[in-house]
Amino acid sequence: MLTPMGGILLAAFISAGCATDKSGHFADLPETDGYTQDTLRAGDLLNVAFLQPGQTSAPLEVKISDNGQITLIHNQTFEAEGKTCAELAREIHDRLVPRYYVEIAVSVRNMSQFFYVDGEVRTPSRQPWLVPITVSQAIASCGGFTEFAKKTNVELIRVNGRRQIVDCKKLLRTPRLDLKVYPGDKIYVHRKIV
Repeated sequence: MLTPMGGILLAAFISAGCATDKSGHFADLPETDGYTQDTLRAGDLLNVAFLQPGQTSAPLEVKISDNGQITLIHNQTFEAEGKTCAELAREIHDRLVPRYYVEIAVSVRNMSQFFYVDGEVRTPSRQPWLVPITVSQAIASCGGFTEFAKKTNVELIRVNGRRQIVDCKKLLRTPRLDLKVYPGDKIYVHRKIV
């Protein structure tokens, strides 16, 4: 049974886009549109949180070293590079339970994730990817369209190179067409021909 503080922390993890499965592992984002969650790399800054029933602890911020590893509590070293956040969280959980803890939930978030918006938006830029976001929300985060934007021809370029065209005028009538943006994705708003 969780204490009130433990329940608050668990709710915070879930509202931040994490979910747990029955074993206490925090699940990664679902794979959609043929996209798989980007793998971790040397230099990425990770937020690693542990939740035990009845206890609270501050999350750890650790940077993946040049050799691809991180060192956590109990001086445990893990290979992080090349894994997803969910894979790493599962590995940490499985090593700590039952050796050090009877029960613990582990959350790993990559704080170094970004998406990119370029072309005919007011402030083309790299934006931090913190929570699930859609194409229209990503464009809004960059100040919206310029007057030269071709709103019917917005290109979403996935990390794997797959390209999708989004018609932002149709999104107003059919919001389900608003595709999700994942870390590493690029959005390019084409210029209309005058």
